[in-house]
Amino acid sequence: MDKNELTKTELWTKPIQDFHESGLSQKEWCQELDLAGGTTVYLACGVTDLRKSCQGLAAIIKLKFHLDPYSRCMFAFCNRRRTSIKILQWDGSGFWILMKRLDHHSFHWPDTPDELKKVTLKEIHWLCDGLSLEPKGAFKEHHPKIVI
Repeated sequence: MDKNELTKTELWTKPIQDFHESGLSQKEWCQELDLAGGTTVYLACGVTDLRKSCQGLAAIIKLKFHLDPYSRCMFAFCNRRRTSIKILQWDGSGFWILMKRLDHHSFHWPDTPDELKKVTLKEIHWLCDGLSLEPKGAFKEHHPKIVI
């Protein structure tokens, strides 16, 4: 092993110490540092005019929500009839738009105008599958403190 390479213990000692000093739960701490490799997803609650292209949606992110559209976050928008969702994400060289349009039914989209809600990838999958953000019968997530 090269003397410049760190062992796993040396590599993780500082982050583990930081976690213990933070007072956050494991989930909160990992989400804050994006250690789970997860992507931050924001929902633009309420109605958005989905005729807008990349630049129009990016302008909403910047001017209305005061966030950086060129971050690697995903920003999700829904139309008035709740039948279409557009997700905008910058990948470092250009914007991606992912769109889903329903022929029947509608999405259970949060209806609080002018609110930006941070959700998990699991929750955006729930919305895209026709479920609400808190589907009935779903297991509540918990993190036990003791491991045997």
